[in-house]
Amino acid sequence: MAAAAPQGRIAYERRAWGDAFEALSAAKAAGPLEADDVERLAWSALFTGRDERSHEAFAELHQRRLEAGEPLAAARAAVWLGLRLMSLGEVARASGWLAKAQRLVEQAGGDSVERGYLMLPQVFRLTAARDHEAARAAAAEAATIGDRHGDRDLGALARNLEGRSLVRLGRISEALPLLDEAMLAVTGGQLSPLVTGLVYCSVIAACQQIYALDRAREWTAALRAWCEAQPQLMTFAGACLIHRSEILQLGGAWPEAVEEARRATTHLAPTADVEAGNAFFQEGELHRLRGQLAEAEQAYARASERGRDPQPGLALLRLAQGRVDLAAAAMKRVLLATNDPLQRMRFLPAHVEIMLAGGELGEARRAAEELVALAERFGMDMLDAPSRWPRATRAARSSRCGARRRPGSACGRPIWRRAHDCWWPGPSRRSVIGTAPRSNGRAPETSSCSWARFQMLPRARRATRPRARQRRRTHTVCRRGSSRCCASSRPERPTRSSPASSF
Repeated sequence: MAAAAPQGRIAYERRAWGDAFEALSAAKAAGPLEADDVERLAWSALFTGRDERSHEAFAELHQRRLEAGEPLAAARAAVWLGLRLMSLGEVARASGWLAKAQRLVEQAGGDSVERGYLMLPQVFRLTAARDHEAARAAAAEAATIGDRHGDRDLGALARNLEGRSLVRLGRISEALPLLDEAMLAVTGGQLSPLVTGLVYCSVIAACQQIYALDRAREWTAALRAWCEAQPQLMTFAGACLIHRSEILQLGGAWPEAVEEARRATTHLAPTADVEAGNAFFQEGELHRLRGQLAEAEQAYARASERGRDPQPGLALLRLAQGRVDLAAAAMKRVLLATNDPLQRMRFLPAHVEIMLAGGELGEARRAAEELVALAERFGMDMLDAPSRWPRATRAARSSRCGARRRPGSACGRPIWRRAHDCWWPGPSRRSVIGTAPRSNGRAPETSSCSWARFQMLPRARRATRPRARQRRRTHTVCRRGSSRCCASSRPERPTRSSPASSF
């Protein structure tokens, strides 16, 4: 056992976290570890998903630093333990450890990097209270402290949080340079493994939130390479798989996206990681888009059990099941309870679809106008297309859009086509254009809503339908129970058996 501790140190330097944990645990069983080895044991346990063992090691490290007369080092151990407990939802224990750290820093007095780390929980509290300007100021101060003391971890983490606060304030042009600066430190290998993983996941989430999709793809690829270089890493591997699945979904590679989502749920299901709920939600989204409604129902339920809000996916699932009233009630309830603008942007596209399907054109128009206003506020030009949906639908349904009108003029078909062609980000467009993938596994590229209905028709009906009649139907504005063709005044009969027919 005498060689176990040196072996653990070597494995730790190689970032073979599982080997390091086993070797250091064996050394600890044989006798007391040095304080630095206790710290290595704490991080190795955390990176391999052994949270309780990690908590025990950090608590021991805190006590060992105190006994060695190093109050600031003891405070830092308490800060990391408190932050980890906070992320796991153990608020009372987290508060106790953070209070210990605060007391030690105040007793030490003067300027210290630990004072900057203690500002991070304050940023989280202010963000939860939706005081984003105060959160931004606190994060900026923490970044300044990190720069002054040469602590790259604190500087990058705080700069990332400052960027996230600016995103919430709608100041995207100011936020992106800060996020990019934090990512430069990450990709340059300048940060500790924990901060590297945290900043990766936070910046990717921010890029997806503001539809900076090129950045999201770039950083997701970098995160994947980082995770694959550490095959024994457990803590961030699940988040990496989720992000990769989302990027593949946006690119239309659904089979690959499903595979990554399944790997994420398999990886995270046995753990207490909060990302497990996100993994089940992503799997549910993909099942729903592929028309696997029973599997989607189960995945959304498991996401809810793990603390993830299943909306708007669950409401869109109800719509695909033909239960428009339940879908509409759910989305109205969600929007009534949601005040944060970025959260509302996540719900509004689905709300527009569901209101259109239910015939509530006024509500759909108001939601689309709100979405456009928020897109303009946050500088997301590509999200302005949904505002055209209610206009297109209203125009298509007004004046009965009869055969006397030339298709593509008063019926609003060009508006409808441009809306579908422009509004690409997010899962809802894939829902509108159909759930049946092509034979190569990729989503169909079409802007016609009636394509989904046509794909779900029985083969016999599809084969016998006259070609001219098929062409006329391609301009249909889909609405359950009262759709009208742009070239014919006859209403199209709804197809209730089709998951896509509700859209």
